[in-house]
Amino acid sequence: MTKREILEKVKNGEITSEEALKLIEEIDKLEASQEKSEDTHVKPKHKKAKWLIIKAKSSKNNANIKIPLAIIRAAKKINFKSETLGDIDYDALMKFIEEEGTGKFVDVQDEDNNVEIYVE
Repeated sequence: MTKREILEKVKNGEITSEEALKLIEEIDKLEASQEKSEDTHVKPKHKKAKWLIIKAKSSKNNANIKIPLAIIRAAKKINFKSETLGDIDYDALMKFIEEEGTGKFVDVQDEDNNVEIYVE
């Protein structure tokens, strides 16, 4: 119920002004608590990620790569570039990892190949 609806009920004699005041006060309290919870909303903490792990398997080759996230942070600081890897958006990568926490982020499979990327 909105404040306008409450006032209409008073106008139509359906409720008293005292009842309307109580309802409006309750609405105000609810709105204030919602604003406060939005202001103080804290994202849930995730387990602190330490490793970026890439596992690639094919019928002929297997690769297990385990990269400490500290290395990625350091590469970001020095703006490391690699012709093999191309341009990496370190800020976006680290923001994603920090927001999502640990877990598997990529799992691609076909008949002969499997690639998994996850953080632990």
